[in-house]
Amino acid sequence: MAESLTDYAKIDQVGGAIFQRWKKLDILVGCAGSLGQLSPMQSYTPKMWDEVFAVNVTANWRLIRAMDPLLRESDAGRAIFVTSAAGRRAGMYWGPYAASKAALDNMVLTYAAENRAHKNAREPARPGPRTHQDARRGLSRRGPDGSDAA
Repeated sequence: MAESLTDYAKIDQVGGAIFQRWKKLDILVGCAGSLGQLSPMQSYTPKMWDEVFAVNVTANWRLIRAMDPLLRESDAGRAIFVTSAAGRRAGMYWGPYAASKAALDNMVLTYAAENRAHKNAREPARPGPRTHQDARRGLSRRGPDGSDAA
């Protein structure tokens, strides 16, 4: 497991260090991920399940928690989080990864919705094929297969 990503106190320390030096943050990119193991749902160990969620969901939440005040200080603060099509479709043997990426996707979209009313509104990006207009907005409206998403 990525030990530094789950040392949440260090994430908070990085936020403090950025504040001390620059007082703001223009962009946050959350792109870490842990696959876990590919096997049937009932064969995952609780430890492995927790480790995947610790990296894919909780570490990103801690980044939001620590960096949001810094992003708000920027004239154009942006947050981008890498999600996965695996979180939007069921696939055999992808249990913890798919579930954690679905959780991340929803968390990021919730964070975007909460920030739309803020003067520095920002929408964390979802990867995948994009139209030009979607790319400018920073939020893909296309599904993982390139079709229009609902």
